[in-house]
Amino acid sequence: MKQILSLSFAMFVLCIAGYAFGGTADNIQVHLPMAAQMGETKLPAGDYMIHVMDSGSGVPTLEVYSTTGLHILVLANREQVTVSEKSELVLMHQGADFRVSAMRVAGSSYSYSMLPSAASAK
Repeated sequence: MKQILSLSFAMFVLCIAGYAFGGTADNIQVHLPMAAQMGETKLPAGDYMIHVMDSGSGVPTLEVYSTTGLHILVLANREQVTVSEKSELVLMHQGADFRVSAMRVAGSSYSYSMLPSAASAK
């Protein structure tokens, strides 16, 4: 069981190199080795750029672009954490599928947790 949990943890936490863009650190480039649900959209395996847009309402929106032209917006909570050493997405195993639960940005003392979508509440 410990081996399964260790393997699961290694698979669910994807280490990603931080990506500086436009003078802000809240952008990362990721490679998903498997499909994963993010918000209400199932992202196929592949490469993505994630940019954080801070709205006037205080609810950050993650803007997700794929190399194939997919473009989605996902609402998130910004939460204080210990300083992240690397940029990464955190995946949860949900039944037979994976779901992106959080995004961490290298050098920052906060992370972004995905707000529950209508699809995930079912």
